[in-house]
Amino acid sequence: MKQRDRQLATLVIWGIFLILLVIITDRMLMVRADFLGIWPQPSGFPTAQDIEQINQTAQTALENSKTILPLVEQSIREQLAVRVPIGAILSLILIASATISTYFVWRNAGLEADLAYKLVNAEKAKRRSRIEQFMDELAPDELVELRTRLTTEESDEAQSLGDLMSDQQQKAK
Repeated sequence: MKQRDRQLATLVIWGIFLILLVIITDRMLMVRADFLGIWPQPSGFPTAQDIEQINQTAQTALENSKTILPLVEQSIREQLAVRVPIGAILSLILIASATISTYFVWRNAGLEADLAYKLVNAEKAKRRSRIEQFMDELAPDELVELRTRLTTEESDEAQSLGDLMSDQQQKAK
């Protein structure tokens, strides 16, 4: 994963975190308030001539608000007392999830390069061991012949080391 991809993944993780946090906060603060009883039940809509009826309705609402509003406030407090801890727990879970996700995106930042380096070194070690085995199996006169072939550029019979190894294996059989 490239650096730019990691940055994009981190941006997406924390963007989703913020969106979910806003949704949780919005839902947590959405409470029902029952104002039933504050306004008298209408017997119809008052007209402009019924100013006395409007004044009486307002006065009744004002008198009822003194008894109903404390009940409404208590109801809201009870609902928030239940919702706030749940919202806090969900927010902590979201924070932990976003943090852990970011950790997993960035913890392997150098791992790919390290694994590629180890793989290349392992391949080199295998080649070295094959060449060393081949060199150990050669007789002293074959070793001199190999050195001569590898150092002489004028030879028309230039062979690669792989060809020489396969020839040696065929001779050994």
